[in-house]
Amino acid sequence: MAGLALTANLLHIPSSPAAPAAHSTAPALEKTLVLRQYSLLNGKTTLKLTRQAVRLEIPFRRVSLILCAPDWDVLFLNDQSKIYCHCPAATWRTPIASGAALFRPGDPCNLKTVGSESAELKGLTCKKYILQLPAAANEKGLHTWQRLTVNSGELYVFEGKKYLPRVCTVISRTLGTLPASGIPLSLTVTNNNGSHSEEVKLEEQNEVPFKASDFQVPKNYQQVTGPNEVVHSDAMNEGLSELLH
Repeated sequence: MAGLALTANLLHIPSSPAAPAAHSTAPALEKTLVLRQYSLLNGKTTLKLTRQAVRLEIPFRRVSLILCAPDWDVLFLNDQSKIYCHCPAATWRTPIASGAALFRPGDPCNLKTVGSESAELKGLTCKKYILQLPAAANEKGLHTWQRLTVNSGELYVFEGKKYLPRVCTVISRTLGTLPASGIPLSLTVTNNNGSHSEEVKLEEQNEVPFKASDFQVPKNYQQVTGPNEVVHSDAMNEGLSELLH
């Protein structure tokens, strides 16, 4: 609960003895960079980035994540059930990606970085990482199901806001990409059968005026203990049911 008090300068969190309500004092002139993406894991998503705060919206799953300076802890919101939890970023393991990985033979998380270069994507200066499955794993005899597993890929990340590594890791894990030096923009992988797949695609980007409410927990949201409670609400169960059927 101590992390809630530290983020009170950016968040209006429901009053409690450990976290008194406070109003945002973030600079009104700062622009918010908005990234609209599509991922195989989460469908359409929206990332809102400022130097002091990040918000990831996943409408298909009715959830959002907010991370704010100075502690950059995770506020995980269910936007339909109007509940949220507070989690340290360093230990964040999203129940969304963890559950879906069981049904995702093309999970790229076993790939390793073998090179990088400067690049540009949709007008954004970024870094492109070249990914490869470790040779020992790649040389094994392939069963039928292994032909669907990935053996290489390209990951584009945005480094312009200079976030702490744990912030980039939270966003990467939630989108289902490898953690890297920035915010993931795009991930394309190739499987052992030679087929290509866009795991994450950047569809468009633009800047909009800063809105403090984008990085606040609404007053009518109720706090719960942890992310599993957020995920296992009736609204989230309905979303997972749609994914698996």
